[in-house]
Amino acid sequence: MGFYQDKIFPFLCTQAGKPFDRERQKIFGEASGRVLEIGFGLGASFKFYKNSVSEIVGLEYAESMIQKAQNHIEQLRNITPLAEKITLKQGSITSMDFPDDSFNTVISFLVFCSVPDPEIAAKEIYRVLKPDGKLLFFEHVLSWEDGLAKWQTLLNPLWKKVACGCSLTRDTKSIFERAGFHFTEIKEYIHPKSMKLTSSKIMGMAVKR
Repeated sequence: MGFYQDKIFPFLCTQAGKPFDRERQKIFGEASGRVLEIGFGLGASFKFYKNSVSEIVGLEYAESMIQKAQNHIEQLRNITPLAEKITLKQGSITSMDFPDDSFNTVISFLVFCSVPDPEIAAKEIYRVLKPDGKLLFFEHVLSWEDGLAKWQTLLNPLWKKVACGCSLTRDTKSIFERAGFHFTEIKEYIHPKSMKLTSSKIMGMAVKR
């Protein structure tokens, strides 16, 4: 990774993610059993897990993020025993080396906008979930408002360069559906604290049929 991707962009992501603590509390608070958190970044969400989880496996493509997140775990050791349940791994969501039916919960929090092959990634998540396992998600997506969607499409090429591959035009809900997921809870809304281009959000739970 270059200096921008390794140093500057993680800082920008941290700042941009601060308005979403309420969503983190809800999503991560509903995790249970053996959990896979994809794209954990700097580990900002680790503190939101509850005692209903038995193990947390974090998967991150960017190796530089893992050490930063490990430092975050060390800080948590004085706050919560959950820190002892966290294991971090470097790898790609599109080719996970976990066996089928490995996890009770998978969490995707502002991740699918940046996955290079989201269709494959969704199928991989479906594969590693146990039957009736749940996918908990919070993602920004292509707007259902025509005017905003046009701006997202127009600016997407430039945005992807500045935001290290993040796309403004993902229809993540449809991607999850095509992978076989059934939504038990989904909220599609404009987030009041997001910048306009990324304000169209989906949040909820989908289960493996």
